[in-house]
Amino acid sequence: EGIRSRLRCLPYFYFVGVTKSGTTDLKFQLNKHEHIEEPLLSEINWWNRRRQGELKRFYATFGNDSFNDYIEVFDKAAQVIESKVTNENGLEWHPMVTYDGSSQYFWEHDGWEVIPQNVGQLEPKVTLIDGLRSVRPDAKLILMLRNPEERLFSHFWMLGKNHKLTADDFHAGVLYSIEKYKECFEQYGERKCLYDTELSDLITLFPFLLQITLRTSIYSGYLKDWVKVFKSENILVIKSEDYYIDRTSSLNKIYEFIGLQPISEDDKANSINKEKAKFSSNKKPRMLNKTRQLLRDFYAPYNRDLATMLNDDRFLW
Repeated sequence: EGIRSRLRCLPYFYFVGVTKSGTTDLKFQLNKHEHIEEPLLSEINWWNRRRQGELKRFYATFGNDSFNDYIEVFDKAAQVIESKVTNENGLEWHPMVTYDGSSQYFWEHDGWEVIPQNVGQLEPKVTLIDGLRSVRPDAKLILMLRNPEERLFSHFWMLGKNHKLTADDFHAGVLYSIEKYKECFEQYGERKCLYDTELSDLITLFPFLLQITLRTSIYSGYLKDWVKVFKSENILVIKSEDYYIDRTSSLNKIYEFIGLQPISEDDKANSINKEKAKFSSNKKPRMLNKTRQLLRDFYAPYNRDLATMLNDDRFLW
């Protein structure tokens, strides 16, 4: 008696990726659902950056954020969730959910070396995927994938928007990146290289912050680790191009996946397919044809692996 309590929440579902595949617009649309409460921060990046103090590599003021720091991000959402009560057949329950929208979780595992089980290893025995499952074994994971070369070019342009970069700069960076990853694959194998922080930093910083995130678009390589830890029924993969053709169908697929009511007929008539998230108006140049062919050839075997894993040829692009 006299002890005050409060509800604290973990995310019910996670947007695990992939960066520059349309996740910003997807979250913008999902936030309109009456039973989804947006967290204080959308891109929290606790499991892959803040937990291990990974941001200290870039910002000296960042330390290691505790699990309580992570939970605090959802405290405002928890208040809303606690306040909304539904009575159904005499049973009271809270219908609202919240989420973690960190689209880097799928591929960015830098800092894995400091996890105790990984010390001294060439590649991780334990990743953020294992940590996430230990806390949320039944978590719903949403993965949006875009044509790999288009995703890479868009990511490059976003990261380099403050530099006067050209399509020729992108081509030079792609040539260098492919060369370095092929050398690594030949010497060490695919998985070690996909998790190689030093290799990623070397390529990302070449030659002057060109930001070529080549590994991010090797979807099959990372998905293999996710499906080893989580059941396939806990992972929903959405093709970005399909989402932009028909948002309503993709959104209803997600609502069914996470157990929420689909979009009503009234919603279909309003802004779902009209109102979009606002983005920078900076126009990027066209990718050079020779660069596109280079990337298409490089990503082709990984796209085939992905299509086989998902049993879906739409992901051959």
